[in-house]
Amino acid sequence: MFSAATKTAADLTEKSAEHDAKSAFSDAKSAINDAKSNVNAATATAQKLLKDVTDDAADYAEDAQARVRHFTDRAVDQARTAADRAKDQISGNPGAAAAVLVGVGVLLGMFLFGSSRRTYR
Repeated sequence: MFSAATKTAADLTEKSAEHDAKSAFSDAKSAINDAKSNVNAATATAQKLLKDVTDDAADYAEDAQARVRHFTDRAVDQARTAADRAKDQISGNPGAAAAVLVGVGVLLGMFLFGSSRRTYR
């Protein structure tokens, strides 16, 4: 049927195809391993960046908390100082303080009740 030369050529072609297939499989495995390495490296880099961002955010939050605490402490101190001054003024001059409170009460009463026009029958 087939000549010896055809059989030899077919065997060579088969062996060449097997070699090419093995080579392609080896190249594919190598590409997969490279991809796995790249994914692992990217994952490690992403984890490091996330840790850095988290650490920076924590530092900023601590700084903001310290600033808020500082301003709150200052505001409380100033409010206490103002209250102490008001107490001193009231203790030093109770007549004037009473007059001011009466005036504030009259104004507040006029504001709340003075504008309503009630008719009584």
